[in-house]
Amino acid sequence: LTCDPPKLYQGGITSTPTGQASPALSSSANNKPPVDLPPAQHRPLSDAFANEQLKVEDERGLKAQEVGQARLDYEKAIREAVSNCGDNSACNDTPSVTTTRERLEARERELAELERQQKALAAAQVALKPPPGTPGTPGGTPGGTPGGTPGGTPGGTPGGGNTTGFNPSALGSLLSGLAKGLGGAASQAPPPAPAQACQTDQNAYQQQQQQYQQSLQQYNYQLQVYNQQQQQASIYGTPAPIAPAQPTPCTPSTGNQCQSQPRQPDAGACTTGTWRATYTGACVTGWQCISTAGPKAELSCEPQTADVGMTLAVTYGCSSGVASSSSFRVTTQPGGSATTTVANPPAGTNTATYTLACTDNGKTTGAQCSIQVSRPNIILVANPKTVPANGTSLLSWLTTGMKSCVISSPDQADFTARNSSNTSVTGAATTSPIATSARFLLRCETVSGGVKEATTTVQVQ
Repeated sequence: LTCDPPKLYQGGITSTPTGQASPALSSSANNKPPVDLPPAQHRPLSDAFANEQLKVEDERGLKAQEVGQARLDYEKAIREAVSNCGDNSACNDTPSVTTTRERLEARERELAELERQQKALAAAQVALKPPPGTPGTPGGTPGGTPGGTPGGTPGGTPGGGNTTGFNPSALGSLLSGLAKGLGGAASQAPPPAPAQACQTDQNAYQQQQQQYQQSLQQYNYQLQVYNQQQQQASIYGTPAPIAPAQPTPCTPSTGNQCQSQPRQPDAGACTTGTWRATYTGACVTGWQCISTAGPKAELSCEPQTADVGMTLAVTYGCSSGVASSSSFRVTTQPGGSATTTVANPPAGTNTATYTLACTDNGKTTGAQCSIQVSRPNIILVANPKTVPANGTSLLSWLTTGMKSCVISSPDQADFTARNSSNTSVTGAATTSPIATSARFLLRCETVSGGVKEATTTVQVQ
């Protein structure tokens, strides 16, 4: 076994078998000058380092491609997570995202180590260049004074002052390899994407807004990765990573379709809050004064007294925001009119209450209206129900929730005329002589303005 070179750098170059090239440099700052290393050996060692550097460069290129593919896999996992989770941040960190992120980080660490190995090999070749000293005097020691010892003053010690470490098992540069694996990247952050004009079609505008929200979520993921890469760069001493570009929301169009947009009113005209534009697509169609204390809610009900089963007319309005109600169906926003059927009020009360809620910017205000509910009822009795020919019967009635009642008969005109002025809600009347069966009708007006009727028939034996 022979070794080349025959002398060693103390703490510097490792002696290797002839024909092989696997030297290493110590990272110690206490490297000592070479011991009797002939200048003729500098070139072979420099060539060996150069060959090793080429191998590392090839490995770095392959590793950079692996990093690039890992980055693509990670970004794909992010897009799938955003698509599946939407705004639910609790499910964003899916197993797929975690696995691809860990794989990307491992490849980036390997690439960072390869980059440092390449730098160490380049530094070793510089250290092995012959010193610029003048030739020695005849008969003097080769490389001695005044030429100076090999690598001594003024040429400097081979490797002297080199504190760059080299480990054959190390891996490479986090971001340099990443840039190569991704096809190269600028050293500065890309400028923000230019703002696009908002679509004027309402459906297209909603789709545009949805795409912006998805891009914004993806940007947040990329920002997390960027922060992690910054930490790694500070640890490994590699170049700073490239910040992701933040998406830009669309801006209202200034085309012909929006030239007639109303201007914002004077701020003094909205004393309770601030003005907010209302849009049709991307064009401003109006302005709303948004109260900082919450929207104003208004609700009215008619009539004030109603029977069970009657139709109730409701008028509602919110100064801003969204109107909602559990008492009636909201038909238009933020205000309008609606109808509902009066139901039986809770037991023990004759009052029905209807409510309105107005919600805007997280603030909710309410309004209500109440009505009196009557439960109209009629009892009409004929006694007797059957009479002999030309006999008579006594009609009696009892009502609740009525304002007035009138008894009549389509078969006895004289009976109707005789009782036309009798509007008693509780009373009695004797029929005229009945030759054939006769029908009698009690018609009452309820206290809420409704109408209730009851009939009875007296038969002839």
